[in-house]
Amino acid sequence: MVDAVRRGNRRSGIDTLMNLFRILFLLRVARPREIPGIRGRHQALTVPEIRSRLLQEQPDLAANTVRRWLNQMESEHFHVERIETGGDERPRVVFWTLHRNSPLHELRFNEVDAMATYVTYDQLLPMVPPTLRGMLAERREAAERWLSGMWRFEKGAAKWPVQRLSILRSGWIERPPTIDADVLEAIYDALRGCRTLLVDYHSLHAKLEGLPSEQFETSPLRVVQHSDGRLYLLVPRGPELHHDPDSVNNFHSLAVHRIISAHVGDARATVDPEADADAARMTGFGNRGPILLVADIGPPLATRLRESPINETQKISPSGRSDLSWRLEVRLDLTWELEWWLLSNSPDVEVLEPYRVRATLRDRLALAAGRYARSH
Repeated sequence: MVDAVRRGNRRSGIDTLMNLFRILFLLRVARPREIPGIRGRHQALTVPEIRSRLLQEQPDLAANTVRRWLNQMESEHFHVERIETGGDERPRVVFWTLHRNSPLHELRFNEVDAMATYVTYDQLLPMVPPTLRGMLAERREAAERWLSGMWRFEKGAAKWPVQRLSILRSGWIERPPTIDADVLEAIYDALRGCRTLLVDYHSLHAKLEGLPSEQFETSPLRVVQHSDGRLYLLVPRGPELHHDPDSVNNFHSLAVHRIISAHVGDARATVDPEADADAARMTGFGNRGPILLVADIGPPLATRLRESPINETQKISPSGRSDLSWRLEVRLDLTWELEWWLLSNSPDVEVLEPYRVRATLRDRLALAAGRYARSH
C-alpha cells in the first residue's frame, strides 16, 4: 500500500493510511453474518456499510473511493479478499472480509482486553488523535458486544454486566477544557513522524501577566494525561518559555488546551536523552526533587494510609500527641499534586519537615483563613 500512501501530499497520505487501518479494523470486528449462497457465517461488510462507518470522520467520503482502496488492497494481497454472491437470478453483491491467511485473525479480544477497552474508553478518548477516534469507538462497541455475549450466545443468555463497570473521576470538580482537534492531530503527526512542532502557545503565566502568546519550534517528547483529564505536551526545556526556577525537570509541560495553533515542522526532531528519560519517569507536575516528608496526622488519615500506602518507604508510628496522634514519614517527590493533597487534608495533618513545605502550607492556609474571617 505504499503507492496509496505516497499519492498526494503528506496530509492526504496520512489520512489514506489511517483509513486503510480503519477498514482492516472494521473487517476484523464485523459481526458474523450469513451470506446467501455461501456456507457458514462470515465477518464481512459491503462497501456501503464500510463507508457509513467512515463518514463520521469524513462526511464527503465517496463509495468509489472506498471501493478503490479495497480493490488495491486485494490486488496487493494486503489482508483483504472479496466474497461475491448473486448470478443470473439474483443481483450481484460484493462482500469484503479479511483474507483467510491474515495474521489479524489472531488479534482477538480476550476477557481482560474487552473489559479494559470498555471501562477505560472515556479516559482514552481525549488522548487519541481525532483521526483514530472513530476506530476507538468501534473497538468499544466490539468490546461491549463481546462482554455481552452477543456473538457467542443466543438471545436471552446470561450477559456480562458491562453497564455496571465504570471509572469515576471524583478527584476533580472542573471539567477538562476543550482541545482544538487540529492541534492534537499535529502533535500526534509530529510524534509519529519524529518531526519538530511549530507552536503558538499562550501559557498561564503569560495570561496572568497580560503578555502575548509565544511562537517557537520544539521537539515533542510525549503526551501525558493528568488525573483531572487535562492533556499536556512535554517538550525539552528551553529559554523561550517561563520555567519554575525550583523545578528539577529537564522539560516543559505545555497544556494542550493553551496551544493556539500547531503545525508539523520540516526538521527532524532532536531529543535530549536526559530530557526524554526525565519525561518517561515523570511522577507529577512541578517536580522540585525528592524530599523526606515528616508530618503528624490524625487517626482518619492514618487509617486511610495504612489501607492505601503512598509508597514502600511510608512509615506510621505514634506521635505522642492527643489530637494528631500518628507520625507519618515517607520519601517522595515534591510536586504540585503533593501540595494539593496536603492542603486537601489540612484539618488532619501538620507538616513538620521539610520547613519550606511547612512554610508554603502555613502561608496559603493563613491567607484562606483571613479571607473567611472577614464578615460576609
